Parts: sequence; C-alpha cells; structure tokens
Amino acid sequence: MGASISIQAKSNPYFYSSLGVSKPVFQHQGSISLKINNPFQKYRMINTDVKNHEIIQLGQQKKIFRGFYLSFNHRFGKLKKEVKKNERSLQVDDTARETGTIN
Repeated sequence: MGASISIQAKSNPYFYSSLGVSKPVFQHQGSISLKINNPFQKYRMINTDVKNHEIIQLGQQKKIFRGFYLSFNHRFGKLKKEVKKNERSLQVDDTARETGTIN
C-alpha cells in the first residue's frame, strides 16, 4: 500500500498479507478454517506527520499487526425445496413510445 496522505497529515506506507486454509469435516457438513494476517510482521510502526503554517506535529504509534483466527462452520440439514425465483419481468418497448402507443 502507498502512504496515507490527507489534507492535514501524512503517514508511512505499509504492506498487508494474509494466508488461510480450510478443511471439510463431518462428510462435508462442516469446515474448520485457520487464517493468519501479517505472518511476517508482528508490529506496525505508524509515523504521522502534521505540518501547516501554525504547527508541526510528529507522532509514532506501535500497533499489533499480526493476527491468528480459527473458525468452525457447520451446515444443519438440507433445503427441502428449491428457492422459488421471481417470474416477473419488465419489458420496455421503445418503438411504442416513438409512435405514442404505450400499453
């Protein structure tokens, strides 16, 4: 990602990465997933510069950037009927508008 620039401030750029895997379980009735965000960088240093004609402010923050996530999904039962689709449609007849005969 590029540097974050606003009307009043500017901050340093950073790179974001994410990896994930999923495994079906219980005869494909469920799944277990594991995801890791930013495996190569534990912290992100955020440097912020605010400069205008009245003030110069320099800030630095250290935030946790890495994250681990584990999830479990399960599907209960099956759909007994198919989802009914709407059979209505809209028809536009541009030739009828030109002749003035709109029904």
